[in-house]
Amino acid sequence: MKHYYESIKLVEENPPDGIDYKGSYYAHDTLEEAIENAEANGITHITEIGGNWCEYEKCAFCGEWYDSAEINKNGDCYRCERAIRDHNGLY
Repeated sequence: MKHYYESIKLVEENPPDGIDYKGSYYAHDTLEEAIENAEANGITHITEIGGNWCEYEKCAFCGEWYDSAEINKNGDCYRCERAIRDHNGLY
């Protein structure tokens, strides 16, 4: 089975530029290539096809990429969630 990473461009209904990106995706051989493309296209979710079948998300606070299991419901990684809580949410 081929192993690759897929990033999907998701947008709201009726995007302002009139282009519907739903269903548009990019396939890459490495996670690094997928992250580079995701950064360039405003994508925050990458899926690994084959291999470990992991999903990766970008932390909404620090901007680093993590396994989706390490991102909370607010979109923050564990480290950022902890820092925000330790500083009483004053960021």
